[in-house]
Amino acid sequence: MIAEINLLPKKETRQPIRLVLLFGAALLLLAGSVLYWLIDRGDHRQAMLEAELKKVRAEQDVLAAKMKNIDEQKEQEELAKAVKWAERYPLKSVPLLRALTKQLPERGFMMNVTYSDQTKMTMVVQFDAPEEAAYYLDRLEKVRMVKNVKLVNVAANSETSGEPEDHQVVPRYMAQYELELQQADGEGKKS
Repeated sequence: MIAEINLLPKKETRQPIRLVLLFGAALLLLAGSVLYWLIDRGDHRQAMLEAELKKVRAEQDVLAAKMKNIDEQKEQEELAKAVKWAERYPLKSVPLLRALTKQLPERGFMMNVTYSDQTKMTMVVQFDAPEEAAYYLDRLEKVRMVKNVKLVNVAANSETSGEPEDHQVVPRYMAQYELELQQADGEGKKS
C-alpha cells in the first residue's frame, strides 16, 4: 500500500459570509454608538439652552419689576408735582365762578368758560335781551377777582328746533367776554 503523505498544509476555504456579517455588525455597532453620541449631545445642548432660557426669563422678570418700580416712581413724582402745582396755583376757580354767576341776571346762563392762561379767561353767556349783556359787563367790572373785562361779541341765536312754524320765536343773545383775572383770592366787589 502506498501511503500518501502530504506535508503541505491544506488550504482552508474562506467563508466570505462570516466576514461580511462580522464587518456589518461592527459597522452597525459603530453607527449605533455615533447615533447615541449625537443624541446625547443634542439632549445635553437642549438642557443647556433650557437652563439658559430660564435664566434669561428670570433676569427679564427682574428687569420688568425694576422698570415697573421706576415707572411707578415716575408717576408718583409727576402726581406729586401736579399736586404741588395745584396747591400753588394762584387762581381759585370755584370762588371765581360763584362771583361771576352771582352777577348774572335772572335769565342769564353761562354757556362756555375757557381758560387760555392763568390770568385770561373767555366766557360765553346767554341772555334774553341784548341790554342784559351790557349790564352784565358793568357788573363784571365790579368783581374783585376781575382785573379787566371786555365784551367781544353779541350775537342773536334763534333756534326753531321742534317748534311749529306758526309760533313766534324769541331770539336768545350770546355774549362773549374776555376777562383778565387778578391773582388774589376771595370774592366780592372792588372797594
